[in-house]
Amino acid sequence: MIISKNGLIFLSLFLLFFISRLYILANPAYRPNDNDHAYSDVKHDYERYANMWYYGYTPYLQHYYEYPPATIPLLLIPLILDQNGIGKYYPNYRFGIFVIDIILFLFLYKTVIKLKTPKRSKILAFLFYTGAGMLAKDFYYEGIDVAFIASLSIAFVCHYLFDQTKLFPRIVMWSFFWLSTAVKFMSLPLIFPIFLTRKLDLKKELIAISIGFLIIWGIPLAIFRSSLSVSIVFHLNRHMKFASLPYFITDTINKFTKTETINNQPPDFNYVGLVATQIEKLFTVLMPVAIALVFLWMLIKLNQQFRYKLKGIKGYFKLLFYSKVPTFNIKIYPFLIQITLVYFFVLFLTGKVFSQPFHIWYVPLLAMFPFTKTKQQLTMYLLALWLIIMDTTRLIKFPDMILIAPLTIDFVRSLLRFLPMIILLIMSIKINRYENG
Repeated sequence: MIISKNGLIFLSLFLLFFISRLYILANPAYRPNDNDHAYSDVKHDYERYANMWYYGYTPYLQHYYEYPPATIPLLLIPLILDQNGIGKYYPNYRFGIFVIDIILFLFLYKTVIKLKTPKRSKILAFLFYTGAGMLAKDFYYEGIDVAFIASLSIAFVCHYLFDQTKLFPRIVMWSFFWLSTAVKFMSLPLIFPIFLTRKLDLKKELIAISIGFLIIWGIPLAIFRSSLSVSIVFHLNRHMKFASLPYFITDTINKFTKTETINNQPPDFNYVGLVATQIEKLFTVLMPVAIALVFLWMLIKLNQQFRYKLKGIKGYFKLLFYSKVPTFNIKIYPFLIQITLVYFFVLFLTGKVFSQPFHIWYVPLLAMFPFTKTKQQLTMYLLALWLIIMDTTRLIKFPDMILIAPLTIDFVRSLLRFLPMIILLIMSIKINRYENG
């Protein structure tokens, strides 16, 4: 069997990815004798939760559990294997995420190869996806974020690869979407753009949504019922985390006021004080307003591309409940990725909580976007890699020194984190214009 030159190139890229993931798997971030790597969510939280369930405590009903229900088997199965003599909890959990990562890449590989983009664009996509994982290796298999974005990305891939004008493929797509919400609630607002760009008439689309929902959420709702809301309450009551923009603003103000104190309790390390309280109140309002504006922008954009021009509030209600399959002058697949990228970056910039693993969320989305302009693609990739370097690695070290009293060099470091994020948000809004197809 003779492999073509293109086939050899893409086979090499696949092997490069696989070797990089084996390296991440073989080099865990948690090292108990290393002060810089002595904490792990998997070791300190996930294993504790799994032991509680294994020995009889029921999540949500008998103890406060912060994650949605699809994470329960994700956290529990490594312990069951451990208890039956197969491995240990920590490497078992990481191996499970490794498997999910491989599955995601196979879907992504199939999609990128099929995209009508230049060969150089496809090569850049694979190199970016592989390189981003290597840079973020200390966080890649240390949480639930790969499982979250894998579910959502595969939903979009299903939209592209399979005929969404048929009921069964639509149910599969919706099932993966609902799975993402059952890993993290953050993807739930994306139900609106997916629904509005439906490929079935209203009745069949509602059937697909309902069946997909019951497949994923039916058993958890039957078992836990309203107790599932405790995880939502937990996140609503969380204070701002040290990596978030509200924390940076509070920290900058505190350098002048000296009014705040830091709670040294991992993983949040939140500020406590008058300024922190007011900043938290501000961003508690700002985040939902900003997300609402994102979806208002989406509605306006869709209405502009809708075959039947709709005017006024009644027009938008007609767009929402249009009984027939809506016809738009845009490609739905890239539009869904675009709106998701915009939503994520707005969420990152306005949320009280931001963690380093959140950078994993936009990596597959950028890799699977059908860029037609190499300059635009390369710019967004480099900005994303810069953010990952700044937030998840020690490749760039800043000296602990005063810049302009009382501002320190750490102030500049934080600016170099948030400015590229803002640029990525703007570029996501202005990303490729799509033609009908």
